[in-house]
Amino acid sequence: MRVRVESDGGRATIVLGDWPADRGHPSGPLPDGAAWAVDLVDVPARLRGAVAAMLSGVVVVADLASGLDLVAGRPDLRAVTTDGDLVGSGWVSGGSDRKPSTLEISSEIDRARAELAAAKATASENEELAEIDRKVAAQTILLLQSLNSGRR
Repeated sequence: MRVRVESDGGRATIVLGDWPADRGHPSGPLPDGAAWAVDLVDVPARLRGAVAAMLSGVVVVADLASGLDLVAGRPDLRAVTTDGDLVGSGWVSGGSDRKPSTLEISSEIDRARAELAAAKATASENEELAEIDRKVAAQTILLLQSLNSGRR
C-alpha cells in the first residue's frame, strides 16, 4: 500500500487469504427479492473468511427504495442494489466513478470534429443558397421593374 501512496497510484482493496471464517453474520428473514450477499458468491476456500467478513450484514436488493426500506427497518444491515448503490444506516453511496478510457475520449473527439465539419459544410451551403436567393430576388425585382416600365 505504501508504494501506491508514494507513487500516487490510486486506491486499492486487497482481500487477505486464509482469514479466519466467522459464521456470526446477521441472519433472519429478508423481504421478497432480497438475499444475503455472502450467499450469492462462490469463492475459493482460502478467501471464504475474508469475503464473509466483508459481506457480513450486506443484503442484495433490487433498487434504492428497497435498500432504504430494509435499512430503515434493520439499521444493523447494509444494502447493495443491483445497480451498485450502497445503503447504510444514515448514508447512501452511489453513482458512477467510471472514468472514460483514452480510446472513448478520442472517439468522442473524432465524433465531435466530424459533427463540426458537417455543421460548417451545412452552414457554407446555407450561405451559398442565401446568396443565390438574394441574386434571384434582385433579378426578379429588375424584371418586374422592366415589365412595369414597359407598360407605361
